[in-house]
Amino acid sequence: MLRDIIKGFSMDDISRFNKQQLIDKIVDLSIENVTINDHIENRVFLPKNVELPFFAYGIFKPSQIAYSVIEDLVDTSEVCSIDNYNQFLRDGLSFIIREKNLFKLNGYRIFFKSDKALEAYYKIGNKEPRNLYKWEVIENMNALIAIDKKGFDKDFHGDPDNIIGWNDPYFHIGLEVIDSKEFDKANLIYKVNSSWEEKEIFAEIVDTQMKFLLAYSMLERLAFLMTSFQSGSAQVSNVLSENQFVQLAISKLYSELPEDVKSTRREVYSSERTTSSKGEVKTGKVSFNFKDCIEQENFRAIIKFYYQIRNNITHRGKSLGRMSNDLKGYLSELTSIIKYTLEFGQKSNN
Repeated sequence: MLRDIIKGFSMDDISRFNKQQLIDKIVDLSIENVTINDHIENRVFLPKNVELPFFAYGIFKPSQIAYSVIEDLVDTSEVCSIDNYNQFLRDGLSFIIREKNLFKLNGYRIFFKSDKALEAYYKIGNKEPRNLYKWEVIENMNALIAIDKKGFDKDFHGDPDNIIGWNDPYFHIGLEVIDSKEFDKANLIYKVNSSWEEKEIFAEIVDTQMKFLLAYSMLERLAFLMTSFQSGSAQVSNVLSENQFVQLAISKLYSELPEDVKSTRREVYSSERTTSSKGEVKTGKVSFNFKDCIEQENFRAIIKFYYQIRNNITHRGKSLGRMSNDLKGYLSELTSIIKYTLEFGQKSNN
């Protein structure tokens, strides 16, 4: 979508631009040509008046998980509260909606740098889905509020900030489940495959796969909370590879790996087959060398490797039996990346 808008107003080659470069370009164009603002307003999720301060609650508050999206564009911020709005959770996301009550909703009034307001609101709008939120002016501040309250979590009571963002139980309890859940293959019955000699090995592989899928889904949630809810699963490697906390986490993991693991070339094959113009069948694969990727700062290739393993487990239930021993190591690496990302993120906001 960004590329389409830019192409209508610029002849520059933007084919290799990353998301930040595209945002910078479209902001520059909006200053040079006000006509582009009409296209932005029709196609991008922006408030009507970008000169107003932003009311931040939930994950956009200073010290929370999505604050880094706008941090460099912030001039000042101050604690403030609004009346007659309630905060609630839905699908693990925080929302507010207008409801008369006796309580004040606490948040922050954020003022953006004078020449950075459009970029800031563009980043916020690009992160949040317009089918769930809408912009509303509250006490002379732009605020994202829920379109409706359908599907809200009726079982949750208390402050939503206690279980979203850096405190998300999906991360912390999830890591604990992966680390502590014991797999007792001796208690399985094996009714159908009782005579199969490798049944216990297969059961252990399945257990590792379940944990790996949980870990990767946690990584996806990190990506959506820190970057954009509008990024699909295939884009996780792109958006996370540009995140400073993830880069630091991968670098820390790398420093802890044995030297032989750092220099070994890894490969994971895809079941997808393509046919060349000469009729040759080609097998897709993802491969990387940790040492080379760190030296070249190619974090995307590392994350993409874990993504391919996730695909192989998910699609058609492949067993990955031939790499069962390596899979445990990859699971350990993936959980370490998540753990270290949370540590670096929380430390930077304290």
